[in-house]
Amino acid sequence: MSYVLSNISAFRFHRVPPQVLALCPPIPDEDCDRQRLLLRQDLLVNHVLGFPLHTLVLNRKERTNPALIEHHLWSSSLPPKAIWETDHGVQLASPLFTLLTVAPYVSETQLLMMAYEMCGTFAVFKPSDLMEKALKDAYESHQIPKDYGWRRSSNQKGEATNLWQRPPLIQLNDLLDFAESNRGLRGGKKLLNAARRVSGITASPFEVQASMLFGLSWRLGGEGLSYFENNYEIALDQKAKKIVDKEKVYADLHFVSADGDRSVIVECQGATEHGKVDAGIRDADRVTALQSMGYDVVLLTFKKMSDKESFHTVAEMLANKLGYPYRAKTEAMKARESDLRRELLIDWATLGEF
Repeated sequence: MSYVLSNISAFRFHRVPPQVLALCPPIPDEDCDRQRLLLRQDLLVNHVLGFPLHTLVLNRKERTNPALIEHHLWSSSLPPKAIWETDHGVQLASPLFTLLTVAPYVSETQLLMMAYEMCGTFAVFKPSDLMEKALKDAYESHQIPKDYGWRRSSNQKGEATNLWQRPPLIQLNDLLDFAESNRGLRGGKKLLNAARRVSGITASPFEVQASMLFGLSWRLGGEGLSYFENNYEIALDQKAKKIVDKEKVYADLHFVSADGDRSVIVECQGATEHGKVDAGIRDADRVTALQSMGYDVVLLTFKKMSDKESFHTVAEMLANKLGYPYRAKTEAMKARESDLRRELLIDWATLGEF
């Protein structure tokens, strides 16, 4: 019998690039490895999924207390297409079902962060030293292609990072429909709250962090500036096209004023992708192109976002530009913001650990 990965183990599996999965042998079958001797040595479990391995069981008789395994009983009917087959000797909770199974075990903030990642065009995966070497050797020997639909980002020095670009695992409408349909199940209400707060499709943790800090209500620790779109498509006019040699660009966060007559673009200037030297030139040209079309562009660095007072200055400036009221926070609001920042501004590779 194969394991059914759920909860944090399923979330970690969904983060693994196919380039890495291609190097991993199947996880040993449970019936053929009663003592877990093979499981203890398995590459994917040891270097990615970790112990205990979180698995789903459908009846109480299966809910034993084996070493290295954390069984989670699911006594309700399974949602449609909740369990996926894999090529790695295990079954797997689908991305939507993964969020539902993990919801009871993480905070609302972390669940929202996980939902953003699964709905976004990125994943954060940190290969172990062994996997890093195996990837390098496999690329050099042409054992596997570098592009499986997932592309690894690099930093300003051209070094590989833990940020991977890939197509979204979940569509926003599907997340809302799934959360609505399963709101009565354990963790369902929390998932529905998270689904309603995902502002759009993001391309990096930085964009998620900025979206949550700007967009969440003051009650939740944010700035309450929720009138924006993520990765907003802008068709360039002829003058702007000559500057960037593109037909269109995408704004990280596109805010609209209270009267609808003005818009402000916030560009997240991170250390990866946008931070590369050649990308920096493209970003400068892009800002010039957008300004030539009358857009007001605000550049946000991670350092500026991480510093609470600096971020408040940006938020107040943004509110003034857009015609929204901005007032000082109460002590209770400041405490909620500190709580949000404590959970949000983390090493994203550790997201969901419990």
